[in-house]
Amino acid sequence: MAHQHDLTVVDCATLGAQPTRLAELPPPGAAVYVHLDLDVLDPSALPAVAVPTPGGLTAAALARSLTAVRAHHQVVGVGITEYVPQLEHDQRVLGDVLDALGLIGERQTVRRP
Repeated sequence: MAHQHDLTVVDCATLGAQPTRLAELPPPGAAVYVHLDLDVLDPSALPAVAVPTPGGLTAAALARSLTAVRAHHQVVGVGITEYVPQLEHDQRVLGDVLDALGLIGERQTVRRP
């Protein structure tokens, strides 16, 4: 883990070993914006990314990290990049990641008067 420009950087090895590490960084209840480059995942988990790089996270470790962030903080925004849907892949992996962020799952119906 390193500090650069007043940002704490957590590498894949640390996050893989300590999936809840991200949730420990901001104070509990803080408003957070999650920027997620999907190429943080190992290509064996999700090959449908712009820059597949071996040694990335498992889908389970990423989902645990995102679930922990959501459980301890107020997620006020999410940006997801590096996804290349045209490449063959298991869409359930992306579904698990989106579910961990609270972006899919049970949909609530908004009733209009």
